[in-house]
Amino acid sequence: MTTDLCSERYKRLLSWMNGYDISFSAIAEQLGISTPGARFTCQGETCPTSHHQKLLALGFPSELLPFPLDKPRGRQRKIPKFPTLAAVQQTGLLPDS
Repeated sequence: MTTDLCSERYKRLLSWMNGYDISFSAIAEQLGISTPGARFTCQGETCPTSHHQKLLALGFPSELLPFPLDKPRGRQRKIPKFPTLAAVQQTGLLPDS
């Protein structure tokens, strides 16, 4: 999904919310998150599946919601690359000390 499609979906979501007098603070209260977190959830391309399910249960149309996807939180852990271990794995022999 492109950013243009997301912004169009988000505009339609805002219009739908205005029709029902739904605010982001009300969504945040229902989801148990902060108000900026609720806006971020609704504005993104994806949202956590638990939030998506709760929003559907609250009556939000599925076509106006982001795609449900659980992403890992936080920074990806880097795997260290020790030069000696790489040499051992390639040759199978320990280097001379």
